[in-house]
Amino acid sequence: MYVLNSVIMKIIGRSKLTEFSRIHPETANPLLRWLRIVGVEADWKNIHHVKETFRSVDFVKPNNFVFNIKGNKIRLIATIDFIGEAVFVKWVGFHSDYDRLKVSEI
Repeated sequence: MYVLNSVIMKIIGRSKLTEFSRIHPETANPLLRWLRIVGVEADWKNIHHVKETFRSVDFVKPNNFVFNIKGNKIRLIATIDFIGEAVFVKWVGFHSDYDRLKVSEI
């Protein structure tokens, strides 16, 4: 397991990623890469910084960001608190499962 030593953005809700990758082991590496980028490399102050890091990220009201992971096979929904430097993982799943969600209600 990858250990984050120097955290820039706090990631809340990692257990959702851990559980998903436990059930679907083929998702572990892409999710760990997302964790490393967000937790160690990202220094986001606004939505434009997020878009610079993840060009395909979508902003969905009220305050959700939808990340495409593993070539858009995995979707991850998170809320970002730019002032508090925290990312709240709300949902992770396959694209087919995402299509059945109402993201604005998560």
